Amino acid sequence: MEPDNPLLDDFVLSLSRRHPARVCFVPTASADSATYIVTFYRAFSGRCLPTDLTLFDSPLLTRRPARSSELATFVAEQDVIYVGGGSPANLLALWRVHGLDVVLREAWSNGIVLSGVSAGWSVGSAAGSPTHTADWND
Repeated sequence: MEPDNPLLDDFVLSLSRRHPARVCFVPTASADSATYIVTFYRAFSGRCLPTDLTLFDSPLLTRRPARSSELATFVAEQDVIYVGGGSPANLLALWRVHGLDVVLREAWSNGIVLSGVSAGWSVGSAAGSPTHTADWND
């Protein structure tokens, strides 16, 4: 999501099985920062069908999906999951509480592209890496 360098975004979109791709931004590592979510929509609107997945209950943001029990269905509807940067510890703790770590591993197994930046890349890429999978269940 670098405005002056869209190469990573272009590449990620090219990996999608559908065009326009359904791209879901997961800003958990930044505590679902509203500013970060706006940046995502600015970078991806008009290039795909953007949405976001938030886990924090905030009066300023509507949580999507509304319940953790809806995560698997919501994620399965996406073509690309784009995980934002921030705190990997925060991200992993919340994903585990809500079961999103398991949902994302299943999504990757079903052909959904996982991508991200900073903490999002290091943690998101672990879903597809056999060497990291065991660490998710510590």
